[in-house]
Amino acid sequence: MDAATIDAAMPTGPVSGSAAADRIAAALGAPNVSGLKTVVSAFVVRQFVDCGLLIDLSATPETTLHHPGQVEEVCRREDLADLPQGRRVPGHGLLLRRRHRYHARGRTRRE
Repeated sequence: MDAATIDAAMPTGPVSGSAAADRIAAALGAPNVSGLKTVVSAFVVRQFVDCGLLIDLSATPETTLHHPGQVEEVCRREDLADLPQGRRVPGHGLLLRRRHRYHARGRTRRE
């Protein structure tokens, strides 16, 4: 699919991973505030991509871009609050359970 086709399908430009994280946090009722610990990070958005809840429109591995309508659809999910806590989404696999287990053992990525 070429860029012109993607642009024609969106009323506005794509949403960055960090902007998607901000929208998801706001939908949870706990918006990300600059200077404070984030409620929803771009890492969580990448997990949503891995599970098939969002599609990455970006051609680069450093950033993600998402269809704004798809982000809003995720924000309207009734089970949104459960998704970042490692729950399974039917048909989409595991979200963050592995990450939570890893950090619960007191490990960091450098170990």
